[in-house]
Amino acid sequence: YGLTDALVIWHNWQRWGYDYRLPEIYPPNPQFGTEAEMQDLIKACRDAEVPVALHDNYIDYYPDATGFSFRDTIAFGADGVPVRAWLNEGRDAQSYRYRSDCIEPILKDNLRKIRDGLHPSAYFIDGWSSVRPYD
Repeated sequence: YGLTDALVIWHNWQRWGYDYRLPEIYPPNPQFGTEAEMQDLIKACRDAEVPVALHDNYIDYYPDATGFSFRDTIAFGADGVPVRAWLNEGRDAQSYRYRSDCIEPILKDNLRKIRDGLHPSAYFIDGWSSVRPYD
């Protein structure tokens, strides 16, 4: 077909599905591909010299995720109200923004698991490039 350059961004792979229980993303959801199948996909992309990235997100923290706490993990506005992030209308689930001092340990843990288990050659972090900085 004349395609000479490509990039695979795999969106719906996360443990509980796309935009469910973030930041709990690992291991992959077997409904969308087991860990072994994800490893095979990534290897096939590497063999074809096609970068492959997994969709990740550190804007949205859902209340049904382990570790969610308004007091300990969620940002509040100057008005004292929790800062809302994405509303997942498909399951009527409101997510909230992380407190900026709470993201790093969660991000590092997820990146370590993904690096050690899957070894993607690229990465896609949703939201940060289009969301204004916040305190």
